[in-house]
Amino acid sequence: MNHESSTEENTKKKILIFSLVYYPNFIGGAEVAIKEITDRLRGADFDMVTLRFDRNLPKVEKIGNVTVYRVGFTGFSNKKISPENLPIYLNLNKFLLPITGFLKAFLLHRKNNYDCFWSMMATYNSFGALFMKLIFKQVPFLLTLQEGDPIPYIKKKARIVW
Repeated sequence: MNHESSTEENTKKKILIFSLVYYPNFIGGAEVAIKEITDRLRGADFDMVTLRFDRNLPKVEKIGNVTVYRVGFTGFSNKKISPENLPIYLNLNKFLLPITGFLKAFLLHRKNNYDCFWSMMATYNSFGALFMKLIFKQVPFLLTLQEGDPIPYIKKKARIVW
């Protein structure tokens, strides 16, 4: 390893991504956006905390430029599921993600000292990122909204907090 590549490694930013789901079993607009961004940004190392759901998926895996850490309990993978049609027992994972995601992120941050917390979409995963920001105030927090829905529909869905 030459000195130049060693210096480059030391200057890379470390970013922790919070996402509800990710590749390979879940592919939607948000997941594609994360993959496109992280594959193109070579000046950063990316880790991600996301839900596991499928017991055949590894708890830790490298996908492109992202090391994916999956949390939560799993179910059988003999049928195709999406975040919208999860069995009730797996749906509980989404509600626990603010806690399980936060705990995993906290442990990862102690080890990796991230330069930024990045949450994709304002959903359950965002609360874990928010909790991290409240504790580690000096670390910037980025929220990306990858919505395809019209603004009136989003306002209707979020009317309780709007």
